[in-house]
Amino acid sequence: MATHEAITVTTTTPIGFTLTKITERLVTDAFCTVEDADIRFLHTGDNPTSSVGHLIPKGTTFKVANFNHLRKFRMIGIGGIAKVSVSFNP
Repeated sequence: MATHEAITVTTTTPIGFTLTKITERLVTDAFCTVEDADIRFLHTGDNPTSSVGHLIPKGTTFKVANFNHLRKFRMIGIGGIAKVSVSFNP
């Protein structure tokens, strides 16, 4: 059964997935929807900035696969506060 998380992504502090949501169910991937503002992300453990990282426009869905990528995933809002809706799949 999938687990859900709603994440508020600000323009000041990079944020990742809640680690306990990933480890408790041995999650293998996450399906994400970006709302309200664009984001940038990295899945290397490094922190993205307003100019560094993969750009994901608002209204876009994307998938993060691989436990290590999920664990190291970080995102930051671009030009406003974004909401990211996440479904974790075991």
